[in-house]
Amino acid sequence: MKKTFSRLQIKITACILCFVILPVMGLNLLLQLHMENRILENTNFAFENAVINVDNTLKTLLREMGVTLNLLSTDSSLYEALSSPKETFNNELRTRIAIDGITTQFQKYVFYCTVDFLILDTRQTAYSTYYIKDHTVWDSEVTTGFLDAIKENNLNYTYFSTSMRNLGKESDDIVLCIGKTIRNYKKQYLGQALLIVDEEKLFRILQSSTLYTDSINLLCSQDGEIISAKDKSLIGESYQDYIAHKEDYLVLSYPLYNKWTFTSLIRKADLYRDSSYSSLFMLGDLAVILCFIGAILLILHSFLKPIRTLKELMVNVEKGDFSSRFHSNTSDELTELGTSFNHMAEQLSILFERTQAQQRKLLEQENEKERFRYMVLQSQINPHLMFNTLNNIKWMAILNHDEPVANTISSFGRLLEKTLKSGNDHFTIREELEYIREYLQVVQLHIPQKIALDICLEEDSLYECLILKMLFQPVIENSILHGFKGNLPNPCISICICRQEASLVCSIADNGSGMTEKELGQIYCQRSTSQKLSHSIGLSNTKERLKLFYGSDASVTVTSAPLQGTTVTFFLPYQINIR
Repeated sequence: MKKTFSRLQIKITACILCFVILPVMGLNLLLQLHMENRILENTNFAFENAVINVDNTLKTLLREMGVTLNLLSTDSSLYEALSSPKETFNNELRTRIAIDGITTQFQKYVFYCTVDFLILDTRQTAYSTYYIKDHTVWDSEVTTGFLDAIKENNLNYTYFSTSMRNLGKESDDIVLCIGKTIRNYKKQYLGQALLIVDEEKLFRILQSSTLYTDSINLLCSQDGEIISAKDKSLIGESYQDYIAHKEDYLVLSYPLYNKWTFTSLIRKADLYRDSSYSSLFMLGDLAVILCFIGAILLILHSFLKPIRTLKELMVNVEKGDFSSRFHSNTSDELTELGTSFNHMAEQLSILFERTQAQQRKLLEQENEKERFRYMVLQSQINPHLMFNTLNNIKWMAILNHDEPVANTISSFGRLLEKTLKSGNDHFTIREELEYIREYLQVVQLHIPQKIALDICLEEDSLYECLILKMLFQPVIENSILHGFKGNLPNPCISICICRQEASLVCSIADNGSGMTEKELGQIYCQRSTSQKLSHSIGLSNTKERLKLFYGSDASVTVTSAPLQGTTVTFFLPYQINIR
């Protein structure tokens, strides 16, 4: 029993269970019994954020309606229809059909809800997307007041709320209207355009944006008149008169962007009912938790001593002391952790020694690369002297009108420039192929037959792939020296390059005399130790270079048969030049 209880997991679990979980669960259970039914409603109360949603929704809707009304009132087809003569019935009918088509088209521009349009020309002739029952309504005092307000605001928007009966329809439905005058390009007054939306549809949109469902939501005009509410009997009343008798409600009002006001009335009894209970239980929870946290900190202080020791040992290992070891007389999880730490320190020591060995190996490889570079430098003469001498010879050939010699010397100069160029061990495919062309230009001078060079790339992007510098030259040299000896007719060298997954496949083939199996073995094993590296590299030396720079990721194969030519294929890692 003593051994079991000494385990760190049991100790910490028992402390948390006895001093934190059980007391907090008991207090929270009492709190939950008193507040379960009300807490869900009150946690969703965020009226201030809801008002932002209401304002954004109304702003989007009214802007959408305003833009639609503005597009309608500035439509050239509407200008033409309102300006057309209407003396005869046919003219009047054509005008009505044209305006009906225009307004029906613009009804689709408002996505939030369905709207109607009403167009009045200068003679108070009405054209609407709904059926007008009473055509004498335009002379009524209420309607005339709305139309005068629209005309007074000219091209600005006029917002008002009214009954559909005041707009000629046989209905008492309340609607919200946006009005604007219609003027043509010459600013001539052609009439008025009204966009009409059902108040109930607008209120449902606003109501859906509020988070507190039991609140009384009102939309008021800038004159303090209620223009939208759930209780339709409130529409038209004064906002101030209505809230004067609502002392039991919390009134929150926020101005909207078009000078309207969105007001929400929330019952104070519902809003503050659970506050007293919540405060008491929260204070009780806080006091108990603080006491228990203090007790737990004192108990855990003794538990954390081995952890601090282990941390110090880790710092020593971080500084390079792999001989640090953890010792403990107990059998809990910290002891197991210390054992794992000791094992880790031993593995790190082994890994460190192995890494040092690998670094030494890499250093040897770098030294080998430097040795190859040094051998190349040993075989070079002063580049400036050579280039100046070649340039002088080229100009002598040009002065003697010997263009083939001048071109060959130019190619030889560029060939030397690429060969002697230091600081980079790789060429792009494009650079390597240019080097081969320059090389053939030089050797062509002392070869009687013309050597054809056929280059085939699977795609143009392969031109930017990186390969080992001067990789193709030894193969081309072998083809010229061994494959084309004896003046074979129509000598040709083909270079084909393609991509196979993560590998770049470069194939160099000639149509020369080929080799027997014995000759192939001798050439493949040829060494260049007795020759200068700049004169002949050899296939075996090329294989060593591939192994040095690519390791096991690169390989080379040679196939040949008598009188069937020779094919050398390189399999290299696919690398794109990012310079």
